[in-house]
Order: sequence, then structure tokens, then C-alpha cells
Amino acid sequence: MKKIVVVFVVLVSTIALLMTGCATSEPSSETSTASETSEATTDEAVDTSTVDEEEQLTFALIHCDQGTWQIYMRDYTQIACDELGVELLVYCGDGDGAKNITDLQTAIELGVDAVLYTPVDNATGLKMEEMLNEAGIPYIDFDRGSAETAGEGMHISFVGPDSVQAGYDLGIYMIEELGLTKIIEIDGNMSSEPGIDRKEGLNMALEEHPEVELLGAQAADWALDKGMNVAQDLLNAHPEAEGIWCANDDMGLGALAAAETLGLNDIIIGAMDCSDAGLESIIANGAFKVTIGAHFVCGPIAAISMYDYLHGAAVEPTIIFNMLKVDSNNAEDFLAVNSEYGLIKGRTSELSLYLNPDADPDRWVNLLSGF
Repeated sequence: MKKIVVVFVVLVSTIALLMTGCATSEPSSETSTASETSEATTDEAVDTSTVDEEEQLTFALIHCDQGTWQIYMRDYTQIACDELGVELLVYCGDGDGAKNITDLQTAIELGVDAVLYTPVDNATGLKMEEMLNEAGIPYIDFDRGSAETAGEGMHISFVGPDSVQAGYDLGIYMIEELGLTKIIEIDGNMSSEPGIDRKEGLNMALEEHPEVELLGAQAADWALDKGMNVAQDLLNAHPEAEGIWCANDDMGLGALAAAETLGLNDIIIGAMDCSDAGLESIIANGAFKVTIGAHFVCGPIAAISMYDYLHGAAVEPTIIFNMLKVDSNNAEDFLAVNSEYGLIKGRTSELSLYLNPDADPDRWVNLLSGF
């Protein structure tokens, strides 16, 4: 792909992120008031008589940072809450676990009805779990958290993709479908479950293909700018690299910019998230060849599940699903749907078990099918 196209993609992605911004530790000004793997269900479903239908529920959403995935997740969650008539207070951790904790304390003091969160790292998640159990506030963690305690105490459910499988699938695609034999690895935050699990998945793929050489690996904390710096260092050290396996699209876009700066125009990028910028590169036959993700639906799944729980409907303690693989065969179709938030928008009454008692039991597993 020509350099001007790449720069345009990266700039558009970056400008969109800056314009979208990040919620402060105060309730978000964007708050709107409009409006399966386990066979066991949680033991402590709230009796419907305890939910006042005339009183609006308030959820707190506490998330990690203002990366592309986080913004998609936040916006999708807001849409689900709007359609359910739930007020959503949004708090962004800015990559700081301590801020996650401070924001949670604020939400507890405000007396929110429930908390949905994806913590900066594992240690932060454990502290948040302790605080919520002590406060007696029901919570659902997603993407990263403690699936082991889901269904116990106030921990209603854990919602997340199979990140090990995603890391493996991306590695296998790059090796078997794209024919790469020399690759570079750029990881996310290695104190978080997604970072650890995706790397584990890639290692599994490499073990199955000993002929493939991993030239170098380094973490870039999910960030575009760090991804660019890390990729530049790795590519300078290993100009023979054929492709870069990236644990998310933002780092992939940074790697793409680095490769273009170094004049490595034949480099191939595989990443995760299914961001618009990654999809557009795939559609344009650019360096991006595959992106695996769309797991930003974790947020709205958590919101709908909490709504169901508070209305007495059964909720699975763990909701696990596989990420969606998007390449040249389905990128246009997925982009058209996702750009309108079509995975969730207009569908909450169909997906809520409380609002639709006949809802498909496999609705979360199948949410990303059809592409």
C-alpha cells in the first residue's frame, strides 16, 4: 500500500480517538437517560419485586484507557443502556490502575445499582472485586477479570472472549494462510489477562510450526505510538521480517507506520480488534491482511446481562465466545454493520432474557456469527 494511504489511515484513526476523548472520573457528560459456557446460573438472582419499574437504574462503567477498542466498547455499552432506559456513568482509567480504584470508590459513594468494569491490570481487578463485595453492589467484569469467582458473592458474571484462541488463530492465519516464516511479535500489557493469553496463543501456533522463526518480541501496552516505536526498533534489528503479529489494531497501525517510514513496503500486518482503520487497510489491499476481534461487544453483553439479573432473569456465571476473524472476504460487510453499531443497536429487547423470555440461549456465542 502506498505511503500516503497508510499515513491517511493512521491519521484518521488518531484524530478520531482524540476527538472522541475519554470520560473523566466524574459522571460522563455523554450519559444518556433515553430510553455460555457454563450450565450453572448465579445463586443470588434479585427478586423482581425489589426492582421499582418506575425508578431508573444507574450503572457505572469503569474501563482502562482511550484506546480504539475501549472507545468502541464504551459506545456500544452506552447504546445498550440507552435502549434499556439505564443511566450509565462512564469512568476512564487512563491506563492507571489507581484511577480505576478511585473511580470505583466514587461510583460506590454515588450509590450506583451495579458496576460493569474492565480493569487496567489483574491486580487492580482483584482490588475492585474486594471493594464491590464489601459494598454489596452487584458487578460484572469483562474482557479481563476473575472468571474463577463469577457467580459468587456480588460477582454476577464474567464476560469475555477466548483470548488464547484468538492469539492462536491470528498466528495460524499468518503462518498457514499468508505463508509467513519470519515474524515479529508486538504484545499488549503483559500484566493483563488479554496480553498474557494472546501471547500464549501465538506460542501455541509457533510450537506447531517449528519452521517459523520468531525474530523478536516486545510489549507496547496497546498504544499506537508505542507500537510504532517498538516496531521501528524491531524492524531495524530484523529487516528480514516478513510480517508483524500484533496483539491489537492500534499497535498494528503504529507498526504499519514504522514499516512505511523504514521503506519496508512489503511487510504484512495481522492484529486484533476489528477497528475501522484496520478494516479499511484490508479492504484497500494494504499491509493489514487480517484482524481478529469485535469483542467490544463484551460491554453491552455485560450491561444487558446485569439488567436481566436485576429483573430476576437467570444469567450465566461465565459468558465466553470466540472473536471474529475478518479478512478480505468479509471486511466490507463487517465494516458496514459495525460503523452503525449494528451488532447491538436496535437489538437489546431481542437479546435481553427479561424482555424476551424466548431469547436464544446461544445468542451471545452466536452474536458475531453471520460474517
